[in-house]
Amino acid sequence: FACCSKNIHWPLLQEFVPKFILEVLGGAGAIWGFSEACGLRRPSTVWFWRPMSLSIGFLFLLRFVHQIAKAYQERNSSATEEDNHP
Repeated sequence: FACCSKNIHWPLLQEFVPKFILEVLGGAGAIWGFSEACGLRRPSTVWFWRPMSLSIGFLFLLRFVHQIAKAYQERNSSATEEDNHP
């Protein structure tokens, strides 16, 4: 657990928990709310808008996972480089 000694997890959590809430949940919620605000979502069309908002949320989730994996890799490699240079 070399990465834990450098405590790179806490900054990642601080950065990516708000991103998850705003970008992933917000993306799905924006589609859901926009469809209602425009009058497109009614009881007869919920069957369409629920999967639509979940699909958008899933796409943003994939983007989020890619971003956090990239950030973790970058921070882990920089922590490893610091360990190799006395």
